[in-house]
Amino acid sequence: WSMKEAAYKAHQRLYNLPRRLNPLMFSCTLDSSNNFGRVNCSGVTYEIDVEYASEYIYSTTQHDYIFNKVYKEPISRTQITSEIALNTGWKETHLKINKTPEGIPYLEIKKTLKSFPISITNHGRFCAYSIPLINC
Repeated sequence: WSMKEAAYKAHQRLYNLPRRLNPLMFSCTLDSSNNFGRVNCSGVTYEIDVEYASEYIYSTTQHDYIFNKVYKEPISRTQITSEIALNTGWKETHLKINKTPEGIPYLEIKKTLKSFPISITNHGRFCAYSIPLINC
């Protein structure tokens, strides 16, 4: 399921698709010896990195990130933007997480007209986010 979610988000962003629940359109294979998988969705194959921990499984589709972090507690969007500001030197007051009309989140840098895709994952008490370099 974690691999499917990573591929779903990548596919949705790549093709600017609205949200749609259809788990049967995904075919997953996993090589657990090196924490690598592949997910096929509508003829497109996504390579997946899988991070295992005793309490969670976290899957991503990109290898180059500005940030990629997993938390063992729920965090707010304000906490995410605060951390991004600390790590980039961008002013916290200039950062805002918005959503496209399709419901896809992105990080807006006010006063620069720049934005970056951001993926936010929440499950139970765990939260993760990543800002991939794709489309930056």
